[in-house]
Amino acid sequence: MKLSASVIACALAAVVNAQQQDLTPADGYPKFNAIGGYLPSTQVVEHMSIDLDQVAMEEQLALLTPEGFAKAKRIYLEGGHRRSYAVLNLTEPLGFDLKKDAHFFVGKTTAGKMVTGNIVDDAKVNATQLSIRYTTFNDAPYQGCSVGGLANPKLDGCFASTGVIKMMSNDPKLVYEYTYNPLNPRMIYTFNSPATGNTWHPDYLTAIEYYGTYQYQDAWVKAAWDGTSTAFTNGGADFSGMGLEGRAEAIKTGTVVLHTFMYAINECANHTAYYCKGGSGIPGQPGFTNYAYWKTLHAWDECAAFFTGNLQGVDGTGNGKLVYNMANQQCSEWATCGANGDSTTGIHKVLIDTFVGPTALLAEGRDKILAGNCKDTESTKNEIAKKWYIPLIQGTMSCAYKLFTSRSETLEAKCATFAAAVLGRVHKASPDDAATIYENTKVGGTATDYQAVWTAFENVYSDLGITAGDIGTYQYTKAPTMRPTRMPKKTPKPKTSVFNSRLISMRNEANNQQCWFAPCKIPVEFIENGMSRNNDDDGDDNGIRNKPIHCLVLATKANDAIAALESVWDTRLRSTQSSLSPAPSPTKIIILSNGALAIRDAIYNRFGRRLDPTQQDRCIILDDVQLILGTTTHGAHKTSPSSRSSGNYDITHAGIGGTACTDMQFTQLCRSIGWDAECLSMLDMHVMLWKKLAVNCVINPLTAIHNVTNGQLLSLDTKHHVEDIMTITRQILDEVSLVAMMEMRSIYEETLSSSEDGGGYDENNNPLRNQWLLSTTEALSPSSLEKFVCQVMQMTKDNTSSMLQDVQSGKVTEVRFLNGYVASLGQEKYGMDCPRNLKMCRLVEELHGMNCR
Repeated sequence: MKLSASVIACALAAVVNAQQQDLTPADGYPKFNAIGGYLPSTQVVEHMSIDLDQVAMEEQLALLTPEGFAKAKRIYLEGGHRRSYAVLNLTEPLGFDLKKDAHFFVGKTTAGKMVTGNIVDDAKVNATQLSIRYTTFNDAPYQGCSVGGLANPKLDGCFASTGVIKMMSNDPKLVYEYTYNPLNPRMIYTFNSPATGNTWHPDYLTAIEYYGTYQYQDAWVKAAWDGTSTAFTNGGADFSGMGLEGRAEAIKTGTVVLHTFMYAINECANHTAYYCKGGSGIPGQPGFTNYAYWKTLHAWDECAAFFTGNLQGVDGTGNGKLVYNMANQQCSEWATCGANGDSTTGIHKVLIDTFVGPTALLAEGRDKILAGNCKDTESTKNEIAKKWYIPLIQGTMSCAYKLFTSRSETLEAKCATFAAAVLGRVHKASPDDAATIYENTKVGGTATDYQAVWTAFENVYSDLGITAGDIGTYQYTKAPTMRPTRMPKKTPKPKTSVFNSRLISMRNEANNQQCWFAPCKIPVEFIENGMSRNNDDDGDDNGIRNKPIHCLVLATKANDAIAALESVWDTRLRSTQSSLSPAPSPTKIIILSNGALAIRDAIYNRFGRRLDPTQQDRCIILDDVQLILGTTTHGAHKTSPSSRSSGNYDITHAGIGGTACTDMQFTQLCRSIGWDAECLSMLDMHVMLWKKLAVNCVINPLTAIHNVTNGQLLSLDTKHHVEDIMTITRQILDEVSLVAMMEMRSIYEETLSSSEDGGGYDENNNPLRNQWLLSTTEALSPSSLEKFVCQVMQMTKDNTSSMLQDVQSGKVTEVRFLNGYVASLGQEKYGMDCPRNLKMCRLVEELHGMNCR
């Protein structure tokens, strides 16, 4: 059953409202809107608008250009949305003193509309300059005049450049000349160091001690902006080798989890700086007299405002940009959503405990202050901080697992930044465990042992005041415990599956889905319920060989793919219906083999031109079969034959990895049996496959030619070889990058032209297209590919490549589907010669007397 977005949103809102009871301020409270379920007692809507600066900054970072980075940095330094104000140069000196926030003025915009504001600072008699902050209303920040460092400032609601300003009383008019002050009093940059003299949260002091500087947040993002290194005592980051995509991730994640997060919990602590001396009643109501009392309440409300932002909405169900929204994203991965913390949908339990309802911790602290028990909030603010760290710890742990399965510079930057937000606390509890987390998540790392990271966190749970139950159960796999399935320490026994000489059946009894694998052409021994039998025995296969195949996973060697498909193409893959009446659900072929792009083209060449006899101009594959691209990092190998006479082999699942494809149904099937699987867009899938092809085009032929392991390529003695290995590597990757970019551009245009809204776009003025092409250019640039290839070499340094194994055993290699594919695609489709890849193809095939053309 499908639900519309509106139905789902209404259902979620109903749940939240039931938990919160009522988001309407009670009698006696000022009428301020709720913040993610919490009712503030002071006006903090301007503070919440800091997330609008985050949005504007991320828009510029997403361009992945030096110009975009520069504009984003200006927004970071100068703001634009929060507490906008104007500097007015008076034509005559001020004739009397004016008090901060006590005097309001009215003027007009250029269009003649009325605009109001109050003075920012005290002004003395004879002053010739006034700073006036635009008036904020209860429901939204003032956005009529947003200037600061914004790339696209909004000026419609600003004071006119010249005119008359009048106090909202009977005082004389003031005539002035007006100039803009480009800075706002609050921008993300200022969050990197709380004001001197305020009460800092102990966790901030711990972070200062760990990093060796009180401005570690600013140092982190500026190093990412500039592509340089931090100068920390511990936990440093070197962004000099990272591309724009990774550095952008470090910045946009850093300004949230390092800047606004720490500033928020500092505000929870800062309220005690005002001591809550004297005063009684509710701000804005009779009986309220003490300014320090109001400041105490205001600081407490700011704590909630900076954690949440404006975009999250009054009930917390919006799509914000700050830690509140990050928490909701993490609870779906760790099953810690809902009031019981055991769901994958809804609001994070941490947020329910701290924001939602009259008994939540923020409401508890607010009410203590209102009752005059300000100092009793010490335990409350500490409990809030403990809980707010939970989604950051979850984020670090999930990133570590994802890095373990598949590395990218974007994920590396995100993981390192998440870790940076919590390392200070972990280090205080255990320097050794902090070092373990850092080494496995740092910028520039080559491998991640997620189990070591998870264990390090588990070691300090009690010190952090949390439990394993608070963290939850990771949902990326369906493992029965918190941890995903572990990598085996020893060679495991063969997995319980049903193996056929060309097909392997994988059935999920829970939802009655079934797929077929084509892993090899040789007869194999298959294992079912722990019992071994010959797969050629047709007497006990439950008729599987005669059943139509609706989903076939192609995991053969590239050379065997076409032959494997030919054996079942007409009898079990194609629809039994007439080709003039296509089947309502085409058979899916999911290609997970090395050389997936080349195999896809080979399938089209072999089967796509087989025309129906009654419809000679029709290509039946488009109706009957759907090709799905994918990739996997699971490790498997065949062991020694059970007996030389039988020719049967055991297949061993030797290493657990990740799988990605463009089909959601297959992705869900993989997850249902405990496999890590990801569903990608067609465009992202192509980027991933081209990166994998680049690795195979370098490592496979070079190890086969020189008869070395992957790691030995890095240390070959160039004196005994005609050419330097890295020179050859760069030449291969230059060609791969060029062909890949031409192909990606072609695929993008085809995708856009086939979409419902793709017609009539301007190729040279399409921000989405330009942003995507810039991102792809960075990911598939020769330098990015070289870094990726070297990382894989290092991570698999003890491995013997599959191509070298084929050469050693006298088998035909896959080189035509790797280097040969790059050379032929470049020449035949784009008219580009790829001499280095063609030479690699020829050298490998000469090893067994063939000729690559």
